[in-house]
Amino acid sequence: MLYADSNVVEVGPTERIFSAAQHPYTEMLIKSLPRIVAITAHEKASAGRQACSTRRPVARSHRCPHAMDICTQARPPLVQIEDDHLSACFLHEEAMAAARAEGRSTVMSSEKVMELKGLTRAFRIGGLLTGTRLLAVDDVSLTLKAGEPAILSIVGESGSGKTTMARIMLRLLEPSGGDVYIDGRHVFAGADRMDSHEFRRFVQPIFQNPFEAFSSRKPVDSYLYETALNLGAAANRKQAREVIASALNSVGLDYGLVEGKYPNQFSGGELQRISIARALIPNPKLIVADEPVSMIDASLRMNIVNLFLQLKNERQVSFIYITHDLSTAYYVSDYIAIMYRGNLVELGPSDAILTDPQHPYTELLMDSVPKIGEKWDDIAVLPDVETKEYAVTHCKFAARCPYVRDICRQQRPPLVEIGPERQALCFRPIDYAPQTEREVAAAGI
Repeated sequence: MLYADSNVVEVGPTERIFSAAQHPYTEMLIKSLPRIVAITAHEKASAGRQACSTRRPVARSHRCPHAMDICTQARPPLVQIEDDHLSACFLHEEAMAAARAEGRSTVMSSEKVMELKGLTRAFRIGGLLTGTRLLAVDDVSLTLKAGEPAILSIVGESGSGKTTMARIMLRLLEPSGGDVYIDGRHVFAGADRMDSHEFRRFVQPIFQNPFEAFSSRKPVDSYLYETALNLGAAANRKQAREVIASALNSVGLDYGLVEGKYPNQFSGGELQRISIARALIPNPKLIVADEPVSMIDASLRMNIVNLFLQLKNERQVSFIYITHDLSTAYYVSDYIAIMYRGNLVELGPSDAILTDPQHPYTELLMDSVPKIGEKWDDIAVLPDVETKEYAVTHCKFAARCPYVRDICRQQRPPLVEIGPERQALCFRPIDYAPQTEREVAAAGI
């Protein structure tokens, strides 16, 4: 394991490192690995500590939950734990103890922040005469309620349609069919359609790559001022500075450290936090975050994820969190929507979905999460060519499903109500009962 200035902090056999880590930085990296387990308050606190930008005798001490005075006064030696296991840490002379406290809650009310009704988006792939019509988003209906803020994660592999849906929600792409409502008002059509200025005050984006969100030719604070002044968060630059400083403080940054600096003067994690601060400036009710941690080092991802949890409560803002990572979705979410080939295949509270998945694709995603101490015994069935799976009129997951039956290859499955706020696009929960012509017509299949 290497840390600041290429210091070796721990060396050893793979299995021993993962099962009995001896250095706090190794522990933090392991805690940052994707997993689906109950998350404790202690783990959230230690995983979300901010990195120190200075180089003191031990640069790690400002991120270490076990730091002692000596850690900032001298560089620790590389201690031999066993014959082939070494760790650079003073901690091995002290006893280790950890207190863990459980905590998790989710509440939503009845008003709607965002609603999608029968949302469809088609693209044409190939030439004019020989091309194929591909439904990137296929008849998706989804609601995020207001009142108590919540985080809804939209999860799926590449090509599932989640980013296309995010672009529609951000008004960057028009749907081919269906309706999008924000705060009960039309986004794309209708007499009560939101104008662009009002929409941007209500909904803000956070994009995947923060280095593409800012021009290398402009200081990042210029974007913050433009947001504050153009969206009416401040009447003048003096007021704008106060609003900007407050937003930066919410994400753990000081205005003085940002003022006048360019994107290349920040790390990826710092620049993503500035992106989040920019999104907070107009005090939105909804933030759409598209793969916001995929470009950030694993040890820093929990800083961003914990920040979403903090802002949800402190700023009373709801999040749409787009990701392919089911484990971070479980960690941060109140609700999870699973997407596959343009279809919403499962929806419900995060705890219920990941402890009792009802769709085979959700099971596959869970089985694909790496677990320390376990190796994959089975090789998953690979998907067919995307255009073929998008084009089928029956279940799009049938070719990969371990529970597939003949009906799955003959009819499109219904969206089954599993329980309160839970749905799955699958025949299995209804014991593979065929749908009558009337039911098919009523469902719009």
